[in-house]
Amino acid sequence: MQRKDLTMRKEITSGGEFPIKEQLLAMGELSFLFLRHPNSDAMSVTSLRASLEHAVDTGHFAILRQDDVPRAALTYAFLTKEAEADFLQGGLPSSKDWIAGDRLWLMDVIAPYRQGSAKKMIDFWHNSLTPDVTEYRFVRRGRHQDKARLYHAKRLPTGRFGSTMTEMDKPA
Repeated sequence: MQRKDLTMRKEITSGGEFPIKEQLLAMGELSFLFLRHPNSDAMSVTSLRASLEHAVDTGHFAILRQDDVPRAALTYAFLTKEAEADFLQGGLPSSKDWIAGDRLWLMDVIAPYRQGSAKKMIDFWHNSLTPDVTEYRFVRRGRHQDKARLYHAKRLPTGRFGSTMTEMDKPA
């Protein structure tokens, strides 16, 4: 796993139709994981592409590897209030939306192998956040037919994160 500066805002200088070699490799590894994750089964190709491409274009991802094989990953974004509202209604933020705001979102945790890798990714995420990051949000959209869960995580005085959960209707 490579550590990323999770508070960095990047200028998008490549990607899209002209990815560099590292972006193509990351796209392949993330695709490998997404295509094996049960929550991705119902995703449209457009949603899958947006989930992968925007994370890779902005560098907002981390991949857990075991013996050089991807086993889990996460993606994150810094959304504006407007992009956040659209996302909660089922919209797909653009690559520019992923770096435009100050609202930190854990966009996807992809851990298809049930080896504790989701917990490892979350622990990595928490340990990578700088002390000035005091909160982030995450939507869990799987398993429940008509409901999604919105988590709001806040840094506790101990430095660890605790979260509250709110159920919400899934967007149509």
